[in-house]
Amino acid sequence: MNSQNYGFIYNELVIDLTRNRLIKRTRRSLIDGTNTSALAIQQRKEGEMKLRKEIQFYLCIQAYHRIPPPFVMPRFYASSASSASSASSASSASPELHIQYFQDYEPLTERFPYVDTDAACSVIREILDHIRPLHEHSPRIQITEDEYRQALRVEVYDKIVERYYSVDWNKIYPEFERLTHVNGIKVRSFIEYATIIRDRAGVPPPNGGSFARLDRVVAGDTGVPPPNGGSFARLERVVAGDTGVPPPNGGSFARLDRVVAGDTGVPPPNGGFLTYIHGDTHLGNILVPKPGTCIVSDTPRYVFIDPRGYFASYDVFGDPHYDYAKLLFGISGYSRFDQMTIDVNDINELNGSVNGAMTNGISVLPEMNISIPFIDEFSSIYKSLETPKWQSSVPELTAELTRLISLSIWLGNNSTFISPEKKLMSLMISRYLCERFLV
Repeated sequence: MNSQNYGFIYNELVIDLTRNRLIKRTRRSLIDGTNTSALAIQQRKEGEMKLRKEIQFYLCIQAYHRIPPPFVMPRFYASSASSASSASSASSASPELHIQYFQDYEPLTERFPYVDTDAACSVIREILDHIRPLHEHSPRIQITEDEYRQALRVEVYDKIVERYYSVDWNKIYPEFERLTHVNGIKVRSFIEYATIIRDRAGVPPPNGGSFARLDRVVAGDTGVPPPNGGSFARLERVVAGDTGVPPPNGGSFARLDRVVAGDTGVPPPNGGFLTYIHGDTHLGNILVPKPGTCIVSDTPRYVFIDPRGYFASYDVFGDPHYDYAKLLFGISGYSRFDQMTIDVNDINELNGSVNGAMTNGISVLPEMNISIPFIDEFSSIYKSLETPKWQSSVPELTAELTRLISLSIWLGNNSTFISPEKKLMSLMISRYLCERFLV
């Protein structure tokens, strides 16, 4: 666990190899009564809230007991209160989570084929297929379109804007207003990008019924199984332009025609609903067998850990697009960045800026540029979203809504870091990615 990241503030992990268990609990320094500062109290409150939501997710999965393989999470053993003898009566209510420990597994972060786009596409398809049972076999809650749009607004706008304005950016970097370039590219303000995402994300519909399967068929993917053991014969004729196919139930193909033409604003049939979602499917939370591990038929290929457990105001339930977006967020650089220790940022005056230049008689200081070269290695993933291969193979990831949510996650991600330098770099990465890929 990186000491510059928020998880380090809240939680500590205890591994019990004798019972093959992992125990996640609130950091002892926050509950032993030795630190009574307002910050420590707030950190404990936030940490316990997040851990309780994670426990609730495990309890729901266990109680429902209908999510089939290949979706795999650690086996849930118990959740309990802290029993530390030094803890006060209040701290004794601090939650603990006891789950299966996968000793022969490691995070996918270092093993993911970032540069090989064909291999990356294949791995992504496997991950999506492994998490699909969680979305398709979970309970569902019906919501109205207005309820969905409000929940989406909370996730992609309200939450991240609140986080942004909670930080004194000039305290982190006194020349913050002059920091206008990343890797030589001029970026706009945080709030401009957040507003663009908010407005565009208001167009796509809830997933209650999504067009993911249809998108794959339209793109020519012959590996999509037809519903109810039937065939896509009628659909294939319509897509091919056959105007002699009678619509079902005396209706029309107007909605289908719009989808085939690429209109992403067509609401799916049968209203909207939310399903169980993991909520934090970046590569660091996806485990794979370590090299050399003996693989047998029932060895899980992917294990999903550390579920977020909520979406806006909905516990456990959410839009599957959020899982797709967290995966895109991870492979576009976050999962590697999360592991880095950032102690200093490479910030210099922009080449070509003129110190003391005059504008309307006012002396203007030169603009500043922050160099973050590593992000270009990973951000090329966003370019892959535009290729026919990715659009046909992983339509869940190439969907416009997925891309918008992933960029909003980047914008809000700076709040997850303790280090001021890493917080600033995270913000500037997000503005850079939005400038390049928020088209």
